[in-house]
Amino acid sequence: MEKAVTTIRVAGNDNDDFCADTAATVIRSKKPVLTFIHLDQPDGVGHAIGHRTPEYYAELKRVDTRIGKIADAVKDAGIAAETIIIVTADHGGKGKGHGGKSLDEVQIP
Repeated sequence: MEKAVTTIRVAGNDNDDFCADTAATVIRSKKPVLTFIHLDQPDGVGHAIGHRTPEYYAELKRVDTRIGKIADAVKDAGIAAETIIIVTADHGGKGKGHGGKSLDEVQIP
């Protein structure tokens, strides 16, 4: 049986639910040996409203739900024992931006 390798990224801040749902479907049906999933949030909220705001933390809860859907799909597919899930961010933020040298900006949440 040929093993699948998938990359799932749907650009735009309004597409993270679609991306997580698509990833879950692919994981359940294809049982890929490697999958890369890129979620845009909470970066969009950080830039639009601000990092460390109530809206930012509310978006983190939605991100957690999306990651939970993906983890559930791994369990449902029967591949949890052979799967490693790595969750990381590319940067932190301060105010509505990032790119400086403060700990809030360079430390990955």
